[in-house]
Amino acid sequence: MREYWKLLLLGLVVLNPTMGRSQMTELLTLEESISVALHRNFNVKTAEYGLQQRDAQVMGAYSAILPRINISSSSGRLLQGAFENSRDIPSEYETINFQLPVTNSDGDFTGDFVNLPIQGQPIAYTSAIIRQPYFQRDGYSLGFNVNQNIYDGGRWWNNISRAKSYQSASFHGVEVAKNEAVFNTTQGYLDLAKAKAFQYALFDALMLSQEQLERTESLYELGSVARTDFYKAKVQLGNDRSNLLNQQNVVASAKSRLNIIMGRDPLTQFRIEEVEYPIVEYPSREEAMESALENNPLVKQKKASVNGAEDGKKVARSAFLPTLSGYINYNRSNEDPARVFSPSNISDNWSSSLGLSMSFNLFNGFSDKANLEESQAIYRSSREDYESTKRNILATIDNAITRLETYEELEMIFSDNKQSAEEDLRLATERYELGSATLLEVQDAQVALLRANTSTIRNKYDYQIAYAQLLNAMGTIRTEK
Repeated sequence: MREYWKLLLLGLVVLNPTMGRSQMTELLTLEESISVALHRNFNVKTAEYGLQQRDAQVMGAYSAILPRINISSSSGRLLQGAFENSRDIPSEYETINFQLPVTNSDGDFTGDFVNLPIQGQPIAYTSAIIRQPYFQRDGYSLGFNVNQNIYDGGRWWNNISRAKSYQSASFHGVEVAKNEAVFNTTQGYLDLAKAKAFQYALFDALMLSQEQLERTESLYELGSVARTDFYKAKVQLGNDRSNLLNQQNVVASAKSRLNIIMGRDPLTQFRIEEVEYPIVEYPSREEAMESALENNPLVKQKKASVNGAEDGKKVARSAFLPTLSGYINYNRSNEDPARVFSPSNISDNWSSSLGLSMSFNLFNGFSDKANLEESQAIYRSSREDYESTKRNILATIDNAITRLETYEELEMIFSDNKQSAEEDLRLATERYELGSATLLEVQDAQVALLRANTSTIRNKYDYQIAYAQLLNAMGTIRTEK
């Protein structure tokens, strides 16, 4: 009896490792776990940051249709040191006689001319050393220019459309990450609950082995069984102890995984709610598949990526078309800053230009052709990915519903098996006490009961996981309870 109480205490410690501090240990329901994951899950946060990047890219895409306005101002001083250089200078010039008409005192032409010699073009040069003295000059300028894209072959509006398509893909990507977080949290929570249920089943098996050991010891003392039965029962008890302790590691690992999914420290201690999960009602294959194609955010994400890739082809084609832009330039400059910056001199010291500029790329080493072919390949790849995603989701739905149907049938089978195993163990124990059955038959019955219990537990939780998988594939896992 003392050994019985020792095992009971061992079981309590294994089944509740936080015993003694349970009041301080957090109790998490499935809904609370999902809420934590949606706020802290790594993949969700990464997807949200990706959406913020896409938002910025949409804003950047609009820059192509907005004017580019630049303003500039400068001030500086030119310093030129004295220097000498050899230069050819004119030494003789051509003389040109210019006939100047002669007038009298009344200003009337007299008919005579006077030859007036005028210096013409140089006709001879001589080399001389010219010395340029040191000088300095200040300079100030102010200007602005405006450039406006008028037509670029459709690049700007297709760039905007592409940016919006990828923004939509990122938005649906956030929804995908959230749905995956809900599904992974649900699966992790149910895996932990399943591991805990296995732990309880192994503890029950341990207590049965302890009872059998005590029963065998009593029968041995009465001379009804051989001493080997006592040792066999003791070995079975040791095996069950080992199984229970190993299952404790499985529970700890499942708890750590759930913490990581929720974005928490894997060593965070918590307890889960022990609830019974009922049989659920789920749609037909046709309804589930229709819902998936309409609601699954992964399908929407892939479709938006296809649209973005299609816009990318249009952007690449725009390189083969001419571009047209307009510009306005205005500049002011002078050595005196007041003549540049003072409003009183606004009408002087300025220059301006405006006009249109058109360019057409004739050849750039096949770069445009390569970009177009690349964009076409990206589009085809995105299209195949989209179609493949739809096929995989439909296959997931079919598989999930098949599993649900199988688990429902197995539930009745495992329930009958459990009842039969319990009755078989009872009868084997009675026959053993009467000497008409061997210890091996009793132990076989115990193993069969443990197998029936674990099969029932596994079927119950795998059924709920399959249902969560179905909802995730349908895209309704966050709207269905």
